Amino acid sequence: MFIIGIIGVVALIFAVFFIFFPNFIAYLDAMGREVVIDISATLQSHRLATGIFYFVAGIFMIYVGFFYR
Repeated sequence: MFIIGIIGVVALIFAVFFIFFPNFIAYLDAMGREVVIDISATLQSHRLATGIFYFVAGIFMIYVGFFYR
């Protein structure tokens, strides 16, 4: 239940920004597009290494989430 409260606080903060600071949201959107485009080009050039990293990270998270106690 604690995580739902944290998600609610984050949603409330985003709602305040959307209502009262729309220019800031536009700025974050523009900045995010630059980062995503740069990340996209990097991931395409290192596709195999990135895929292996995500595969290993996924297996590790499944192990920790379900089997580690």
